[in-house]
Amino acid sequence: METNRSDRLRNQTSYWGITLAAVLVTAFVLVQPLATTYAVTTEAIPAYGQCLLNNDDSLTPEDSIEQNTVVGTDGQTPIAKTVHAEKEIYNCTLVQSGIDVIVEQTIFAEIYENMATKSIIRKQVEVVTCVKDEDAATVIGCKVNNTVGKDPTPLVDCFVEDDLQEFPMEMDTVVSKTNTNIVKTVESEKEVFGCDTAASGLDNNDHDKKVDIVIFTEIWEDLNKLPSNPVVKKTFLSLRCVTILNEDLDGDGNDVDDNENRAIVESCQYSNVPT
Repeated sequence: METNRSDRLRNQTSYWGITLAAVLVTAFVLVQPLATTYAVTTEAIPAYGQCLLNNDDSLTPEDSIEQNTVVGTDGQTPIAKTVHAEKEIYNCTLVQSGIDVIVEQTIFAEIYENMATKSIIRKQVEVVTCVKDEDAATVIGCKVNNTVGKDPTPLVDCFVEDDLQEFPMEMDTVVSKTNTNIVKTVESEKEVFGCDTAASGLDNNDHDKKVDIVIFTEIWEDLNKLPSNPVVKKTFLSLRCVTILNEDLDGDGNDVDDNENRAIVESCQYSNVPT
C-alpha cells in the first residue's frame, strides 16, 4: 500500500516537472523577438539595389577619411605601409525582400614602400561592404573585395561634388627604422566627382557613376642635410575609384528595376602623376 502511494507521488512529481518545463519553454519562445529572414547569398551579403547616397547628417560621418603610416622591416629592409580609408553610406533596398537597408562601403588603399631605396613595392585596394537593417539594428553581413578591377572607366559630364567632403586632407610622417635620418611624409587630398557614361542611354537627372580621386604627395628627406634643404625626393601618385550608382543591367532603357541603382565599386586605378 505504501509502495503504491510512493509511486503515485513520484509520478505526480515527474508530471509537474515536465509541465513546468513546458511552460517555461513556451514563455521563453513567446517573449523572444521575431527574427527577420534575409536572402543571404554565398557572398555573405544579400543582393541590394535602388541605392542613394545618404544625405542624413546624423548618419554620415563628418570626417569620412582616415590615414596612417607605420614602419616595420622584412628582416633588414625598412618597409613603410600607408593605409588610406574612405567611407561612404548609402540607403538601399534588398532585392528579394524589399527591406530598406543601410550599405556602408569603405575603400582601403594600401601602399608599401622600401625606405632604403625610396621606391614603391606594392599597391593594392580592398573594398569592404557591410549591409545593416536599421529597423532591427542588425548587421546582415559584410563582404571583402580584394580583386577590384583596374581598367579605367571612360566618363563624361563630370563635376565636383563639393558637399560630399568635409575634411578632404590627411597627412602623416614616419622615420626609417634602420637609418633614422631618413624621414618620409605622406599627404593626401581627395575630391569626389559625379559623372555619366557616354553610352548609358539613361534618361534621368542622376549621375551614373561616383568617382573618388585621391592624390598622394610623398616627400622624402635626409635630415643630415640640414640646415640646407633636406628634401631628396618628391613624388605624386593618384588613385581613381569609380562606383556604379545607376546602371541599366537588363537593357530596358530604365534604371529603376529592383536590382539596379547599385553601390558597387567597379574599378580602382593607381597612376603616377607627371611633374
